[in-house]
Amino acid sequence: MLTPAIVSEALTKAGISITPKDLEVEAREDKWLVRLPSGRLAWSAKSDEARARLRVERGVLQLLAVAVRSGVDSALCGDSTFR
Repeated sequence: MLTPAIVSEALTKAGISITPKDLEVEAREDKWLVRLPSGRLAWSAKSDEARARLRVERGVLQLLAVAVRSGVDSALCGDSTFR
């Protein structure tokens, strides 16, 4: 089970300091959705299949960020952040 405390600890290790009380974790099919302050979102996969889909989605977001240059957030952390 992914908890706000686990997410907070992982983000802190990645250089992003957010307290557990500022995080909301929701189970979504085969992924976890984490709501961060300022309307940002984080996703964590529950399975290898979901992890592969998230990798593809991250690649699409990176391509959009290059093409659009505004309005597309970038990925801040990699695959194993919340493990």
